[in-house]
Amino acid sequence: MTAAVSDSTFRYLVTDLRTGTQLCQALPLQVTSVPDSILSVPRLTGVVDLADPMFSRGIEDGGVDAEFVTTPRRTVIWPMRDNRPVGCFLVWARPGYRAGNPVMTVQADRIDSLLAARTVRATLQFSQVDQLGIARDLIRYALGRPLLHALEQPLSKGPAADVPWLRLDPAVSGVLRDRLELDGYQALSRKKISELLAELAAVQGGFEQRLDYAIDPVTNAPFATWRFGYPTLGVSAADTQLVFEHPGVVEDLVLDEDAYTSANLVDVLGAGEGESKIIATALDTRETDTGGPLLEYTHTGDETQLENAFAKASAQLADRLGVNEGWTLRVRADAEPAFGSYVLGDHIVARVSDTRWPLREVLLRVIGWDIHPSTSSVDTVDLVVTNP
Repeated sequence: MTAAVSDSTFRYLVTDLRTGTQLCQALPLQVTSVPDSILSVPRLTGVVDLADPMFSRGIEDGGVDAEFVTTPRRTVIWPMRDNRPVGCFLVWARPGYRAGNPVMTVQADRIDSLLAARTVRATLQFSQVDQLGIARDLIRYALGRPLLHALEQPLSKGPAADVPWLRLDPAVSGVLRDRLELDGYQALSRKKISELLAELAAVQGGFEQRLDYAIDPVTNAPFATWRFGYPTLGVSAADTQLVFEHPGVVEDLVLDEDAYTSANLVDVLGAGEGESKIIATALDTRETDTGGPLLEYTHTGDETQLENAFAKASAQLADRLGVNEGWTLRVRADAEPAFGSYVLGDHIVARVSDTRWPLREVLLRVIGWDIHPSTSSVDTVDLVVTNP
């Protein structure tokens, strides 16, 4: 392991949602952490210093308007670590401002939160299309872009829907799926695009997704890429060379274990009534065969095809088998493996020596993190990991 005194710098770039135009080079924002995750849409919460001189200078002198550069629904905050974006958050709220207070709280959710505000308003159907192609078309539809794989081209949501700096990874999975008739995406359902995308990814043989962030070398503007992985993202368990040691690069380690939501028998209830109701069951007897208890879970959905219901049941069962282990490792950002050498989805090895485990080496997978910027010491990163 190697370590050095951190000389990293954090700033918070602000751009316009629809155009990507830069509005503020360095918003005087104070945050506790900068989050990211595979499993959920993270939220950035920070406090803007309204007494900063940039807000009192005129526009011609490089000043900015605090109200304008934090406008909810229209402004995007890019946390920049050493001039490289490590997140992308759409401002949604400025809660609890008190008159006379020299600070203003800002809440911003990762840019994909926008898909929770976009619904299916035209029926979308797909026949034998790669599941990642369907996913990209759902996103294209949400952003008002032409679809590439739907049986019929829907009426566009228009230019007001687009986010031109949000790019789509062209990866393919080789898994072909149908979404036809009642199993298509119906206009009358008015379902959120975010929910449909999550459901598609969660079926058996589904996929993972994350956002990556970079600077365009031509325009020097930040952009985000919607990345897909089949069946998973990141470096595999077989290929990983990422070793995190405690004591060492790992400053702190927390393990939460619970079986509250575990199950070894899952029923999925789909569409229909009475004897025509779609019901699919997935069962794993390995635990009960060795003296463990039967644990049942029922999921209610709207699947109209038994095949899709079985896929959902199998995926739910896989998620609920065994005791859930939630690991958090706080690591130094400047020590090897240094932040930036790993990405969301990577498998890593944690080598731990302490009171409970004189020596334990465990394979883990990075599914999220919280970067803790430091102005006086070394940046740290809380790695949220699972035990695959």
